[in-house]
Amino acid sequence: MFKISYDLGSINHTIGMEFIILVNTPSENPMFQNNNAWKYQKTFQHFTLNGTEYLKIRPSAYISIDFRRHKKDTDVWDSNDGFNLNHRNRFFMIWQLKNFIKKFREIKDLFVYTDSTHRKLELNLRHKDECTFTMRLSNNKIIRMEPAVIESTGDNEIIYYEGAILYINGINNYAYLTNAEIEYLIYRLEELNMETMTTTLLTIAELHKDMDYGTISVKHNPNEPENTELSRGSIVKIEHTETIPNI
Repeated sequence: MFKISYDLGSINHTIGMEFIILVNTPSENPMFQNNNAWKYQKTFQHFTLNGTEYLKIRPSAYISIDFRRHKKDTDVWDSNDGFNLNHRNRFFMIWQLKNFIKKFREIKDLFVYTDSTHRKLELNLRHKDECTFTMRLSNNKIIRMEPAVIESTGDNEIIYYEGAILYINGINNYAYLTNAEIEYLIYRLEELNMETMTTTLLTIAELHKDMDYGTISVKHNPNEPENTELSRGSIVKIEHTETIPNI
């Protein structure tokens, strides 16, 4: 088995995306040669039925979303730093995110200003649960998204953004997204054609079939955040849990 990954770039300075396929080649691995169950797991299966030859393709493809973009290379890897979306979970993730944004627009006082200068933005806790959603994914992972106020230090002032916190398996693994970045995440998930991408990467795998099986990484970063006011304001330090708004 080997993995092919296609770097889809970043949603913000914390969250990155990759498209990944696993290519199973058990016939070339001695430990699987006598395991009949594995013959049904091959990515490419060639067989003859009633005199007709068939080539069946069964790729294992998924989107990987990780929170490790802000970490250093020396940081210890944690499986809760990210999660994967197969075809089915990708659909439900998009559905949940769209409903989340819809509630943002419908609930007029979800975020309120609490001072006379209209500069201090806060979350109206009475409406928090109306937007919050939870999803159970593969590998017993659970993700949860809640509305939240994102604070960022601009030019000698604090800038507030309407947004959300995305958790993975508890409150210790999380990342922030502004409202605009949630919309961008939806766009990236929707516009990705997983079947076309799979076919393209399998072609690359065929070109590399004589190499030692490892990881083929395809770098492509067309959507790195620009140094605009919005992107600058979306940079949030999350090294300390006290930066999480009260929930």
